[in-house]
Amino acid sequence: MAQRHGSQAPARARVVIGVLLASSFVVVLNETIMTVAIPRLVTELEISVNTAQWLTTAYMLTMAIVIPTTGFIIQRFSTRAVFVTASAVFIGGTLVASVSPGFGLLLIARIVQASAAGVLLPLLMTTVLTLAPAARRGTLMGVVTIVLAVAPAIGPALAGLVLHYLPWRYLFVVLLPVAVGALIVGLVFLSNIGTTRRTTLDGLSVLLAVIGFGPLILGLSQLGEARHGAQRLLVASGLVVAGAGAVALFAWRQTFLVRKRDPVLDIRVFAAPQFRLSLSILLLCMAAYYGALLALPYYLQRVTGLDTLTTGMAMLPGGLLMGIMGPVAGRFFDRFGPRIPIVAGTGALIVFYACFAFLDTGTPVWLIAVLYAGFMGLGMGVISTPAVTSALEALPPERYSHGNAVIASLQQVAGAAGSAAFAAAFSLSALATGPGDDAGGELTAIRIGFGVSAGVAAVAFVLAFRVARKRRPDPDGAWPDHPDTEALVPSGTSTAPEAR
Repeated sequence: MAQRHGSQAPARARVVIGVLLASSFVVVLNETIMTVAIPRLVTELEISVNTAQWLTTAYMLTMAIVIPTTGFIIQRFSTRAVFVTASAVFIGGTLVASVSPGFGLLLIARIVQASAAGVLLPLLMTTVLTLAPAARRGTLMGVVTIVLAVAPAIGPALAGLVLHYLPWRYLFVVLLPVAVGALIVGLVFLSNIGTTRRTTLDGLSVLLAVIGFGPLILGLSQLGEARHGAQRLLVASGLVVAGAGAVALFAWRQTFLVRKRDPVLDIRVFAAPQFRLSLSILLLCMAAYYGALLALPYYLQRVTGLDTLTTGMAMLPGGLLMGIMGPVAGRFFDRFGPRIPIVAGTGALIVFYACFAFLDTGTPVWLIAVLYAGFMGLGMGVISTPAVTSALEALPPERYSHGNAVIASLQQVAGAAGSAAFAAAFSLSALATGPGDDAGGELTAIRIGFGVSAGVAAVAFVLAFRVARKRRPDPDGAWPDHPDTEALVPSGTSTAPEAR
């Protein structure tokens, strides 16, 4: 019998969360650790830069396809079974990557890794919400933010250190001890959280997810390549339109499956107004953030002439501060609710983007690092935990896994859209200025991109004032009725929880 969070011993709960945090840290680190290795792989594997980029693109695409199914997976199978299976798959993919003789097998290994990562991250979020007492959810979600923010920040630095002394395959070897250790501890201590129920996986929904989220993300990632010609732009636009259409069909299919209580992704989560509002703010901020992650290194290296190591060190404090602010924002959320930190965070982002819209070739690097850490790092660190926790607290517990899957899926889309917007600005500026003024065109594109991001952050800032000032009363973990969740249920369908 699966245990409810109320009967879970605090020590065991800490072990469960700790194991999931360690595994999630590894899979997030693995996502960014490859970026620094691209030049080395191009030389040693004798491949082009565009080919090597597929090691990152395929990872992102696979996660985008897998994540929408995690709501079903986490409800259908026990926590222990999902964790052990996903961890074993990730370890297997990492081991294959560490011995890959060429690009083909390495690409397959990255896809295997991503299929496990797409399950482990939503499992972590769902488990924390299930185990955490209502009064400490924000604090514990803040700890999760440390993992999700610090791992990408230190990934390039760790990769640079490894590649300075060892062959590129050791990028995967160094991940294995932590991943294997977390699996062993999980096998010994991990117990099942929440409850499971027998459901069937709808094959048509999975197919629509594959042909929807995959092409949508790929098309968005390629949409900024206008400088490569109208044909490339047309193909990317076609992928976006086709992917968006398939995603719409996927959503429609889920409303039909609600009648059977077996949706792959329960979109009734959108019926909760606070979920929609908090999610909208988060996605706006994430789109602008991912655009900045593309634009700022480009500016530092192409406009100011910094090397990759200095660029990484300039951006590292911002990533670390983002992680540090997660628990702080979480504790503030527990005491005062979500509105104040979200308003403060979106305000900080407006200041950051507005300042960076006036960058020039003489802007000091120290000032860039300070502004990036003090406003971007602080702003995103303050926003993420309250926005995600506020969104998920608007749902009944049995829909936590589906809410997490929706948030994770749409974050992938928002990130790709933000990156595509900045890439499009670069491409259009290059076309407008011509080949004789590359630096001027790139600087203009960066300024325009940051200006647009300031506008996006301003929209999020306005929406932040509509977020609930205080948290819903739920001191004992008892869940009140949710009349809003009836809105997406077809007529004649019951929403009463099934017997477990």
